[in-house]
Amino acid sequence: MPIRYWVVIIMATFSFSITAQELPDWIFKSENTSEQLTAVGSGPSSSEAKRAAIAEIIAQVSQSMSAENVSVLEKTQAGTSQYFKQSVVSNTLSIDVNKVNVIEQFVDKKSGVTYVQATISKRQLIRFLEDELTPIATLSFPAQSPAVDKVLWALKYREANAYGLRIERALAGLGATNDTLKNKLRENLSAVAKVWQRYGVRVIADSSLQSLVGIINQQIPSATETVLWLQLKPAHRTRQSENNHQHKLDLMVELTQPHSPFRVFRQEHITVVGNGTSTQQARNHALEQMRAILDTPIQNWLFEKGSEL
Repeated sequence: MPIRYWVVIIMATFSFSITAQELPDWIFKSENTSEQLTAVGSGPSSSEAKRAAIAEIIAQVSQSMSAENVSVLEKTQAGTSQYFKQSVVSNTLSIDVNKVNVIEQFVDKKSGVTYVQATISKRQLIRFLEDELTPIATLSFPAQSPAVDKVLWALKYREANAYGLRIERALAGLGATNDTLKNKLRENLSAVAKVWQRYGVRVIADSSLQSLVGIINQQIPSATETVLWLQLKPAHRTRQSENNHQHKLDLMVELTQPHSPFRVFRQEHITVVGNGTSTQQARNHALEQMRAILDTPIQNWLFEKGSEL
């Protein structure tokens, strides 16, 4: 029995030693230079690991943002890709994947985890962020325009100005601050906040769409002075084939005057198809997909693709 005990201990120690030697030093040491930003990412594949490394780089240049925004970039083996995609969509900065170079890669055969060390030139990153900022820098709140124009501008450009301010903060962290532009973006957002406090947009929809109304209301001003209606006009179609039911929901979204002649300022058709084992399940699936679309910033589904009338 004593001999068996010592054999187990020796084997365990030997196994630990081999595992430690297999992981290269660069996985644990990722240092920036005056010219480069470097980060290590891990994941089930090289592409996932690279995205995780990019997320780490984004976190480095976004340190002035709130902890909540940066926290979505924390890596876990199960959720790295999901967190990265979420950050790109709404919470932080985006970086062109093609501008990031992989300089080291290692696959841990025991765990199947891929490690990647990625780097990007600070100068190249600054140039990229400045290019991202160029169209946003031209935005100016229409202070002398009618209330309708102010609300339309605020709905369309609120997120763009917030994104521009995030870029400016990142540039400041890289030593390329632009105080004039920063002040302009802050003034725009301050004007948007005043729009939210004074004016309102009312959603007009039938009772079957109340779950959509609640989501939209989170993205629009709701003060008592209503200057616009956001009308939701659904069209439903159902189809059945053997054990599968399909429900097509075509939603026309119109931003209009709240009184006659009800001029339409923006219009968009959003179509989703739900599937299920019953008609109701397919309908619920379609509504779930529509909620997911409308739960993104309003300019994504109304102003970027919508038609101006």
